[in-house]
Amino acid sequence: MAGASTTYRPTSKQLGTDISAAVKVTKPPSLATTIPPLASLNPAVDATLLGVTSACYSQTLAAVPPNAGTLCAWGDRTTKRTIYLFGDSQAAMWLPALNPIAVALKYKIVMVARSGCPPWPDQSPYGYAGDYQPGCVSFVNSELAYLRVLKPAVVIPAGDGFHDGQGVYPTIGQLVASYRKLIAMAMPAKSVLLSPIPMYTLPQTYYTPGTCLVTASNIQSCEYPPSKMVNQAFDAAGRAAAKASSLRYVVVTPLFCTTSRCSLVVKDHGNHLVYVDGKHANRFYMDWISGAFGALLKPAL
Repeated sequence: MAGASTTYRPTSKQLGTDISAAVKVTKPPSLATTIPPLASLNPAVDATLLGVTSACYSQTLAAVPPNAGTLCAWGDRTTKRTIYLFGDSQAAMWLPALNPIAVALKYKIVMVARSGCPPWPDQSPYGYAGDYQPGCVSFVNSELAYLRVLKPAVVIPAGDGFHDGQGVYPTIGQLVASYRKLIAMAMPAKSVLLSPIPMYTLPQTYYTPGTCLVTASNIQSCEYPPSKMVNQAFDAAGRAAAKASSLRYVVVTPLFCTTSRCSLVVKDHGNHLVYVDGKHANRFYMDWISGAFGALLKPAL
């Protein structure tokens, strides 16, 4: 991933056409010849196979390494103009899509993340399930402190969730306040807020993507509209925080869905599986959509 790839990547228009065609398909393709083959998907190693070391991304990372600017660097490593991508496993998921864009636009990427630890300020050490996670709080604090060391041009926080310690989901107001605090802490860097990706984690979605492809006679039975798959509270909070801070909010739903349905497989120069598990797109798909993602991202940079 250090250099630009010659792999075919669709434009935004072509990807939209491909997804529109995909949501009309009822039968899954041969799962042995998809990109990647279904049997090869492994959520535990999907990020590490990129070459990301455990010092930059793991489930137990204690703090941002002091040499993250070189150890955790991607994109164009010869430039000082830097994008700081940080958060939880969602940050690691976005790296394959962001890397070709950074190479083309001459940005270096510094990516650090701890799985299960969303990057927002003022979180409780207690997760939604009541589990005690003091390591998450200290790691997020180290991510935010590293902003002052790195002095990036662009900050992209990415995370699924918010630990409020009350056993309930955070309110939109609580999320907006946290997002705006992070944006203020990042200044003078420009912050970019990404909308949540469609996920198979809500009560309306009954299958994990892999299970559906193997067991469902009609895959449309487990392809849902974005209104059910995109977390509406986090989406609303991101929009409100971006508007209040005069930032462009990057809606990524068109990379996965039409307005009516999100697809599990997208066909174009092969059948591309979208997900590695219920909460993450796989690294091959993320790299493949980087051209379309770049078109969404560039106005916010």
